[in-house]
Amino acid sequence: PPDFKQGIAKDSFVGIGYTYDLEESSDVIHYTDSKVNRFFANIQRPITALVVASASIDYEPSTLQGRAGQANVTEDTTRGGLGLSYLPRKNWIVTANYDYDFVNSQIFARGLNRSRTGLSATLKF
Repeated sequence: PPDFKQGIAKDSFVGIGYTYDLEESSDVIHYTDSKVNRFFANIQRPITALVVASASIDYEPSTLQGRAGQANVTEDTTRGGLGLSYLPRKNWIVTANYDYDFVNSQIFARGLNRSRTGLSATLKF
């Protein structure tokens, strides 16, 4: 969630970056690990003193490392998200968000096209 300074959203935030990870595969029978390159960008901007908008985009080209006799597989994942956070009272944050995921894989059954929406409330004390 956004960082509200003493109950008021004050600053914009932009973050961009890159990470490289070696992760356990979701299919451990056929693949040992997944080598993942992650490129990401995030932006957070106050709309009013109590409302903050945010957006993010991630692009993740990866390679599933095949076990003996199994070929490596490339997958590209793209994720995007939008959020709107509201501070109705001090220490309370209500957030509505929308996320979209798209996975393009050399293995048809591993492909994914998904949209998600969410609503959450956070109390800090």
